[in-house]
Amino acid sequence: MAAGGAAPGGGDRGALYTERGANIGAMEIRRVAKRRPVSRDAVKRFAVRSTEASARLERRSVPTEYVRPPEVERLLAERQPQD
Repeated sequence: MAAGGAAPGGGDRGALYTERGANIGAMEIRRVAKRRPVSRDAVKRFAVRSTEASARLERRSVPTEYVRPPEVERLLAERQPQD
């Protein structure tokens, strides 16, 4: 099979088959991720969930009643990308 061919048996199953080491004939399968739009809200939820999981792993957490100081809020607002 030529390098970069479609999946055996026809049809595209989202995999790219390439030959690796022609002398032994081994095959390597690479998954090609399909891109799809993600909302800002979904990204925000993912970031919050990831941050919370990281805090649990490091055995640290921020109390739910904690309020950021105004200086920190201002700094974070300055760092946000402008649309």
